[in-house]
Amino acid sequence: MKYTVYEWKINPKSSFLTKLHSDTIWGHIMWAIRYLDGENYLKSILNEFKNYNPPFIVSNGFLSNYLPFIKTSYINNADNNKLAKDSKAVKIKLTKLLKQIEDIEYINIDVFNEIREGKKLKTIYKELVQNIRCPITMEKIEPNFKRKLELFFKSKKEYIKKYNIKQYSDLIKTVNVIKNRINRITNSSEQEYGSGVFNNIETFYNSTLSIYIKVRDDFDIDKLKKYLDYIQLTGFGKKASSGKGHFETVYFKERKDLFENNFGGNGFVILSNYIPKNGDFEGVISSNIITKRAKVSGLYSNRENVFKKPFVCYSPGSVFRGKADEIKGRMLSGLYYDDNVVQCMIPFTLGVKL
Repeated sequence: MKYTVYEWKINPKSSFLTKLHSDTIWGHIMWAIRYLDGENYLKSILNEFKNYNPPFIVSNGFLSNYLPFIKTSYINNADNNKLAKDSKAVKIKLTKLLKQIEDIEYINIDVFNEIREGKKLKTIYKELVQNIRCPITMEKIEPNFKRKLELFFKSKKEYIKKYNIKQYSDLIKTVNVIKNRINRITNSSEQEYGSGVFNNIETFYNSTLSIYIKVRDDFDIDKLKKYLDYIQLTGFGKKASSGKGHFETVYFKERKDLFENNFGGNGFVILSNYIPKNGDFEGVISSNIITKRAKVSGLYSNRENVFKKPFVCYSPGSVFRGKADEIKGRMLSGLYYDDNVVQCMIPFTLGVKL
């Protein structure tokens, strides 16, 4: 079955207390299906996921026009020495440049696609040394707007300021916000059983966010739009009822221009959280791993125990050797004492040339 890529672009109107993980977004869509179209239809949709015929596959949420810096190859010390000799550059400066590359987590979507379609990191590194690319963003520099790389070696801060470079970190801020728990009966802070002080980790976005969704060609796109509209109406994640996770949809539309749907490659990169099934890949090229302890929501949120068991999964930017055009991952069960609760670990994948 064929899938078409859509982009759901949203504009945050408040801070978020819950990360925009693919399995969490998927869970919100499932509850929208349950509330809007009933339990029987939800069960039929879940069966399609369990049978590896998902009607849609969701990515994590990313700052618009940014995706993870994928590592399909590496630069070793011998490469660094050769480049220093060939370019007559001072090795200590190249080491600083290499360290800058290692610190980059997210890159422009055009650079992402360059790497995905076979551009080697060695080549990009060489272009950085030749001042063809920006050492901060790795984007290509227009020939008529050459920048002085020596200024970067002197002061990264001055380089950014002089050339007005927008960094990923300028668009997102995570803050630890201290709160005080109030007893509504006594109208005072709860102190009897310990401090009423607690903290929330809030994320503020100074950018639109993009969630990429592969939609099976025979699935009713208007239904999916209806579910996404419901999430916009009710909010996303923790404290949505009190205004957190509030956003407006900018658009939800087909985006064949973003990724070449027919590009296969001999590997694949994931843009979602992912737990593999047997035979998913031949080998791991590079990986990012996280540990999650998710919570139940919807009709389960009033239960005494809302926490699921912790699990470990691959996260976006991980690269694997293997066929890119197959459904990867699996539905994870057994995380909660109610067997009806499942976690979707089927990832949004894109082909990579290794």
